[in-house]
Amino acid sequence: MTIAFDGRKAACDTAESGRAARMAIMAVARRCPECRIHIYVSRKKDYPLLGELLALDNVVLCYPEHSVLRFCPFLWRRHGIAAELRHRMPDIYHGLDGELPEGVSGIPGLACAVTVSDLVFLSSPYGFSWFQRHRNNILVRRACLSSSRIFAPSQAVAADIVKYYFIPKGKITVLPVLSGTGGTGIEPLGDRLAAVYEEIRQVR
Repeated sequence: MTIAFDGRKAACDTAESGRAARMAIMAVARRCPECRIHIYVSRKKDYPLLGELLALDNVVLCYPEHSVLRFCPFLWRRHGIAAELRHRMPDIYHGLDGELPEGVSGIPGLACAVTVSDLVFLSSPYGFSWFQRHRNNILVRRACLSSSRIFAPSQAVAADIVKYYFIPKGKITVLPVLSGTGGTGIEPLGDRLAAVYEEIRQVR
């Protein structure tokens, strides 16, 4: 099985969300050494935060080869990632930051999952501009509706997803460790993620 991850937060974010993204990838890579793990990033360069992951034999970086895409991350996310996924044809694509790149959900044979860390821009919108609220709402809503499985870090976030987007509860898996502060060990997390990936792969 080949699992592709959105590496934007894992590669560059030192905050809790970035640590949670790296932990999720590491958990799957260690739990399933027979699986191929692809991490999608916008540029070919050194990523110190991914050093431990890239030391594993089954983990590789995927990045744009075309010069235009390398220097325009917006085009890479809007068109390049989907084109690369069609070329590499993984079994699962997991968006770790509440979004799915343009065109990814329509790729035949590809199952999609997304992690939604919070919906604070809807539940407590103060501090967000009109543009931020509506942009985030559009991107997260589209990702939730298009994904085969949604991961949430808490029951409260799961309840917000159901409340605001009318998503069936059975489509949501709660994993507290995805908050970046949960106490669940990396092995149980790997077991849970691997089981969910296998489940959605079977029904894609």
